[in-house]
Amino acid sequence: MTQEELKNIISESKTVNWYNSINEIINFKFVEASHQFASVSALYEYVTEQEEGWQKITVDSLPQDVINESKVKFVSLKAQLESFINSSKNFEENQLKSLWQNNVKPQINLIISTFPFNSNEIDLLISINKKSPDHFQGAYQYIKGNTGTIVSSKNYFDGALLAYEFLNKNGSTLSERISKENESLSKLKDEFQKYLNKTEEH
Repeated sequence: MTQEELKNIISESKTVNWYNSINEIINFKFVEASHQFASVSALYEYVTEQEEGWQKITVDSLPQDVINESKVKFVSLKAQLESFINSSKNFEENQLKSLWQNNVKPQINLIISTFPFNSNEIDLLISINKKSPDHFQGAYQYIKGNTGTIVSSKNYFDGALLAYEFLNKNGSTLSERISKENESLSKLKDEFQKYLNKTEEH
């Protein structure tokens, strides 16, 4: 179903206003992203964009199970929205509310524990998977909050540390310490160079 087809069906329905006043919010669990939708059409457009985005991500970028974990849920929500639109054209408002709560809302709730394909976290995971695949699982599980096995191996821990640094780049004590240590080393190098220059002059 195209966006135009969806809009045409809605425009011909008995309760057009209801479709434009759903007020759904998706607060993603693992990423700093929140989206509010005032209409079925806007939600459908977003879900379609996410489905198409996930379709383009290949196993060269991320493991198949990680791709499927998000892609399948967006595909299911899109299918449920299409089913809802096709079957509810002649429904009254109370019927629409009931159908939405029973069929569509549970699928929306499943989306919360997925990743948007265009999130910073997915960009990070793709980068780690390409450059250092041994560290991928540690980073992935850390982002999802599964920290129980972080110390199970050095690679796992290193991956988790990469994710930690990424997620805390604006307030990481480790980053601050590294920055301060780099400043101190830079000063020591400058002082040592001055000392060498004076020694050479003598």
